[in-house]
Amino acid sequence: MIDINRTTTDLHYRYKMPRIIVQHIGKSTGTKTVLVNLDEVCLSLKRDPLHILKFISYELATQTKKEDKKYVVNGKHDNKRIQEVIFDYIDFFVLCSACENPETFYVEENTLSKECLACGAKTKVGNHKLNATILKDIDKQQGNEMYTQFNTVEVDLKEVFKKENVTSIEIYEALKSSGVPEEKMIPTILSYGSEFVPLSSEIIKNLDKKIVFNSIDDFFESSKDFSLLPLIFDLLKESGIKKNELFKFFSKPQNNKKRSLDFKNEINKYFSN
Repeated sequence: MIDINRTTTDLHYRYKMPRIIVQHIGKSTGTKTVLVNLDEVCLSLKRDPLHILKFISYELATQTKKEDKKYVVNGKHDNKRIQEVIFDYIDFFVLCSACENPETFYVEENTLSKECLACGAKTKVGNHKLNATILKDIDKQQGNEMYTQFNTVEVDLKEVFKKENVTSIEIYEALKSSGVPEEKMIPTILSYGSEFVPLSSEIIKNLDKKIVFNSIDDFFESSKDFSLLPLIFDLLKESGIKKNELFKFFSKPQNNKKRSLDFKNEINKYFSN
């Protein structure tokens, strides 16, 4: 998890979000970038993922769209570049202009403004092409103060993950209640850090083995955070999956996928021990 405000120096800053994970599909000039966990990032920001997707389109001067439940950006863009653009969006559309708190919502007063739940300040959002889209999408049920429409969920995942002594069953139920697709459940947990890896056990128990393997494969190819690989592989074995099954799947790319050299080296290192 990373700080929502990229400039904060507060060691106890409590507003966090998952780091964006990207995956590249297609070949040569047809390469596209999939934002694997944009829904989870937007859950932390309380913002509509389609707004961020459109912001990325403007900032990178490229086309974006949601297709087959995936958020797709034309061209090949790495994690760092997409993360920078998301931080730009946060600076512009999320953080309070007065106190820099991210607990803001939109209001319409002739132009688009942000109101802060922490300090109460109400400030205009600067001019941006995205403003018109947001104004069209604002919920009109609140009279003059109209709040943004974003994906609401029954369970706030952040609160569940912060809960003391949270169990793997609670995490699994929270992910289901939040509408997180099965193939994104384990990547969502892994994005919260190594201490949460054991909480994947209930998901491993309930999901089809192929979904589990593919989701882990996609996570490591996208995030390159291989420090988590031994932890999740050990958990898979503790869950009853045989080592030779893991080796058979992960030693050779599946479904014509390409295996990065770094990932291949980490896999070989794990199975050579």
